[in-house]
Amino acid sequence: MVATTKAGMSPARKYLRLGKLPSETRKPPTWRTGEDPLADVWKNIESMLELNPGMQATTTFNEWRRRYPGTVQAGPAAYNAA
Repeated sequence: MVATTKAGMSPARKYLRLGKLPSETRKPPTWRTGEDPLADVWKNIESMLELNPGMQATTTFNEWRRRYPGTVQAGPAAYNAA
């Protein structure tokens, strides 16, 4: 590794030149992969969470599904729908 770095052939030469780690050069994505299914009901969900901060995730999810049918799906089908 030392010889390749000295010769300028290191795979890490880009990061050595920048003085940054690879994780420091990544930019967060700026795109969405689909519409936000909770955009219309998020304020209501947020207030529900504020009233019940100790509510477990599965209970919260099932309550969302009961109050807003069709906005979120459970299981692998939710991933295949997109």
